[in-house]
Amino acid sequence: MATFGTFVLKVASRCNLDCEYCYIYHGGDETWKHQPKFMSPEIARISASRIAAYANARALSQAPIVLHGGEPLLGGVSRIRDWVKAIEDGFRDSTARPRIGMQTNGLLLTPELAQELAELNVNVWLSGDGPGQSNGRRVDRRGRASTSRLQKAFVIAQQHLKTAFGGILVVVDPNSDVEELWDWAEEIDPPMIDFLLPLVTHDHAGSELNDKYGIWLSSAYEAWLSRPSSPRVRLFEQIASRLVAGDDDVGTTWLASLHTCVIEADGGYHLDDTFRIVENGFTDLGKNVHDVKLEDLEIVARRLTLELQIATLPTPCIECSFVHVCGGGLPLHRYSKESQFDRPSALCSSMTSIINTIGLSMTAALRNSCSTV
Repeated sequence: MATFGTFVLKVASRCNLDCEYCYIYHGGDETWKHQPKFMSPEIARISASRIAAYANARALSQAPIVLHGGEPLLGGVSRIRDWVKAIEDGFRDSTARPRIGMQTNGLLLTPELAQELAELNVNVWLSGDGPGQSNGRRVDRRGRASTSRLQKAFVIAQQHLKTAFGGILVVVDPNSDVEELWDWAEEIDPPMIDFLLPLVTHDHAGSELNDKYGIWLSSAYEAWLSRPSSPRVRLFEQIASRLVAGDDDVGTTWLASLHTCVIEADGGYHLDDTFRIVENGFTDLGKNVHDVKLEDLEIVARRLTLELQIATLPTPCIECSFVHVCGGGLPLHRYSKESQFDRPSALCSSMTSIINTIGLSMTAALRNSCSTV
């Protein structure tokens, strides 16, 4: 069985935005400062070769590889071509195939670059938090708003990425207007929206401990139901699916962060990015693609210790009727220096709220359907 299911290549260590909530540049971790600005094609090729060998060893037919940053588009079209070619070269003798994606803020996206990405079969997700002030936390290095430039990027994505447009990542702002958000989303018409909650631990959390995110998500869900033309929402679909069928392997829910292998621009192996806010250097596994196979990375002592801590859910989670849905939540949200991962999520009340809202909605819809039969 494969431990790693997603592979993140940190092809750019710098960014052209200065988002106030960014876990890389404002989360306390400073390892990015010691990275080269861009991953070299050689490091990308070696990384891809390691991933391909791992996919073969673990009988994977596909290997999802995400070009990430920082901001990948800072590399320009030439480097992007080199990265993609390096990945393809690394998989040349593999029975598995790479499935290449990219996360970008889109500010440097042009029609020509979008067409190039589509031709390279790179699935592109854009980051953007909504219209107007909802996107106000995403400013550039001079403190200037990015909203109008981002809006242009969405138009370009829709017109030129076509099927290579994966969707939009939206960091939830609980003070934003849900109707305005859906107006904005329907205008852009992305294939999917993925709502992201803030990355906090119990040591960082303040007002996150209350239900404000759950109240907002519940309102967004109810508004979404009333708008048939709204895009798909990954979070809502995941919750609904797990409420109906449960999770075939519920353990994967809370171990998901450890199923992601991050490879930095210098070839260093790191834990999932979400752990960066724990403390400076927390994600660094002290191993490199030059020296260590991914099969051997699975059994690195520090990674195994974390896996055990995360897999051991706190008692309130084990006893909760929603554990098959949320799996204890994002492991980072359970963390505190005092208790490590032995606490319920700092956002437990918010997750409980949205799960309950979706569950009640599905029950009402089922009753209505039965009554009309």
